[in-house]
Amino acid sequence: MDERTLAVPWMPGITDFFGLSTMGVTLPTCTTTTEPDYPYHDRAVRVTRCGRLCIGRRKINLSSVFAGQMVGIREVADQVWLVSFMDFDLGFFDHEQGRVEPAANPFAPEKVLTMSPE
Repeated sequence: MDERTLAVPWMPGITDFFGLSTMGVTLPTCTTTTEPDYPYHDRAVRVTRCGRLCIGRRKINLSSVFAGQMVGIREVADQVWLVSFMDFDLGFFDHEQGRVEPAANPFAPEKVLTMSPE
């Protein structure tokens, strides 16, 4: 029995029903090995394993989804920074708060149109 499958003694394995694949499928590999570049930002910061941005002695909570990834930060106003990942603006943080607040959704409609009976 294959070591990677979960074995239950009284149940047959999936290969007992379907057999092994003879197609010779190869999985795609990632071709990009470079880090994203943030030329229009003040600096690039790597997100920690716990999902934080460590800037000096400050620790700003972002999300553990971005753990290990580089994000760009740019000061957009006095003590207010924009956090971006690749081409997407994730949100803002300021000097007082310890977390990133989400930015406006660029895909959401600005105004919801109502249906008119006319």
